[in-house]
Amino acid sequence: MRYDLKNRRALAAGVLSLSLVVTALTGCGGAKRADTPESTSASSVTGAAASTGSAAESEVNEDSAKYSSDIIVKKLENYNPSSIRGVDVSSVLSIMDAFDEQNKSISDESEKLGFWDKDGNIVDRQGFFDLLAASGVNYIRTRVWNDPHDTKGRGYGGGNNTVERAKEIATYATNAGMKNLIDFHLSDFWADPAKQMVPKAWTKLSADKKATEIAKFITASLGEIESDGAVVSMAQVGNETNGSMCGETNMSSINKMIDAGCDAIHDYRDDILAVVHFTEPQQEGLQLRYASQLAAYNGGEGVSYDVFASSYYPYWHGTPENLTNVLDSIARHYDKYVMVVETSWATRLDDGDGQGNTVSEEKNSTDMPYRFTEQGQADEIRTVAEAVNSIETTRSDGSRAGLGLFYWEPAWIPVHSVEGLSGKDYDRQRAENAALWDLTGSGWASSYSGEYDPNDAGKYYGGSAVDNQAWFDYTGKPLSTLDIYNYLIDGCDAEVRPDGYNIETVNVVTGGEIELPSSVSIVYNDGSSKNESVTWGDGGKDIDTTKEGLYYVEGRLDADPDYTVRCPVRVEAANYMASYDGSFEADPTTWTIDGDGINQEFEDAKNNAVTGKGYINIWAEGEVKGSLTSEEVTIDKAGSYTASIQLHGDVGVGKDKGEKVIFIAKTGDGRTYKSKPMVADGWQNYVKVELPGIKITKDMVKSRKNTVTLSVQIKLGGGRWMAIDDAAVSESK
Repeated sequence: MRYDLKNRRALAAGVLSLSLVVTALTGCGGAKRADTPESTSASSVTGAAASTGSAAESEVNEDSAKYSSDIIVKKLENYNPSSIRGVDVSSVLSIMDAFDEQNKSISDESEKLGFWDKDGNIVDRQGFFDLLAASGVNYIRTRVWNDPHDTKGRGYGGGNNTVERAKEIATYATNAGMKNLIDFHLSDFWADPAKQMVPKAWTKLSADKKATEIAKFITASLGEIESDGAVVSMAQVGNETNGSMCGETNMSSINKMIDAGCDAIHDYRDDILAVVHFTEPQQEGLQLRYASQLAAYNGGEGVSYDVFASSYYPYWHGTPENLTNVLDSIARHYDKYVMVVETSWATRLDDGDGQGNTVSEEKNSTDMPYRFTEQGQADEIRTVAEAVNSIETTRSDGSRAGLGLFYWEPAWIPVHSVEGLSGKDYDRQRAENAALWDLTGSGWASSYSGEYDPNDAGKYYGGSAVDNQAWFDYTGKPLSTLDIYNYLIDGCDAEVRPDGYNIETVNVVTGGEIELPSSVSIVYNDGSSKNESVTWGDGGKDIDTTKEGLYYVEGRLDADPDYTVRCPVRVEAANYMASYDGSFEADPTTWTIDGDGINQEFEDAKNNAVTGKGYINIWAEGEVKGSLTSEEVTIDKAGSYTASIQLHGDVGVGKDKGEKVIFIAKTGDGRTYKSKPMVADGWQNYVKVELPGIKITKDMVKSRKNTVTLSVQIKLGGGRWMAIDDAAVSESK
């Protein structure tokens, strides 16, 4: 290790003296837009809450806020304006390539596609980065993949982020007065906790030889990136390296590779900070354990990194208070800088490009701490900035340990939106978008990526899964949150107005009647709320309650008929498991658990549970063998029934030999119904397994044998993981 810690500390102290490019704006907030139903009432999803850490917890007024816009942002107290306010816009050049491709056939300048500035003009590539700088952004993060192309030279997508792409982005950023963080995934495509695939060229190398190649690759890449005038201030070694990196899963090997990368960064130029990146801060003790392992490497000499960075997505990663505590503990114990290197929040729940999103009406949107509006997005960003700013630790050289945050992909929008389209029009636009994703790499993965990653990208390739979390609308016009980083420093005021509402899903048993609430809790952009009476149009009379499904009834506020709200109505057959802890919410569960590695767990933020907070977690370092069995469930009438259960994870076809997970239902008269071996192929790729045709006869009811007992027989190889939730027994259709 060639690393002078004292010298590095002195040089690193300059990180909080970042040059800041901020243009004074006369009317901030950029282009105004008419709020769509999705953006104003997206929090109609069950349990949407007033924003935690809302900017309006203390009143913002014209005397304290420099700006005025459509959102309210209280300026951060004791905030260092030189803190990192970064963005990762790694996909943006591919998005612009797709705009250019489409604009070839558009002669009318007013119809051209692109990103728009606040004056209503489409910006070029340099103009885009100038726009970010004027909006308070002072750092750009760009990912780099070693060789994101198939054997025919076709890009894997996700921005096709080669070293050459990073060079172009970094040059634009430097020209705009911003600094650069280069994120080396050390893979040919996406690296995250679910997969850390080795680059094609390194597949036969040992960990020692990979470490050597990592050092060479990073050194050469930094030289190329800076060759046209770009300046790199930070470089990241690996991406979300929780327990694996570059095809290695042994932490000693991982730390050796990280250390080699950090040394290469420092040897290239000793004023570049070396960054390590982990995620899952909500898992108690996990990141501290990684930090401890980094410090213990090589007999306690430690991995030569400077910054410990974490992802933080509120959908999954717990509370901001916990985030502060985790990062502060790492900074205090190991004298390191800390920061959030990825975060984001959705402003709406509808999809823009036909791909489907990480956050939608049915996914990661219930029981969340912020509204799915521009105000909610602003509140989330401010809260994360405050969480890092609240880190009290000062490093041994006197510098503040908490550096700031990066927002992830605020410009990954559709080239052509499918908003408002249906039927053949939707299919035609979706197909056109798909062709662009392959041609320009503007989707998360192209169809060519399956050559390298057949199990994930090869199956689920397509467009952007975060287009509803951008700072631009689906036509490229800036949202009010584009200026959020300016507002953190100086505050922003707005007229108090409705910004969403809280409403529970109305659940109806098939054939039943719909009873809609007479009022809705309206949440305002200042964080206040008020119950308002609602008129529900036809009252849901057009819903056929004999057919299961999720429906919506539209209504209008009596006090403000121009404001529309939607009430979700779910029609489903009666679930007999509802009284027998089918969702594993009872503590402890009433199910019988037999076997090590099978545990009931709870979580504060929706992550592994399908619904609610409780679920069954199955994992162990060694083999897991056991079962999960419900109580006897009494069925009160004769008929045909279907048992079901939901799971996700890593189990089934193509996994370990002999591995088998079977879902079983046994009736009181001794009959048994079994599923085929269940298959789960990825985290949050929920699979519903059903056992139809379960017979409950009149004789069984009379003889009191009208019961069903559910069980799951489990045999998993070591290191395999799955989660089980939401068991149900319902009358068959």
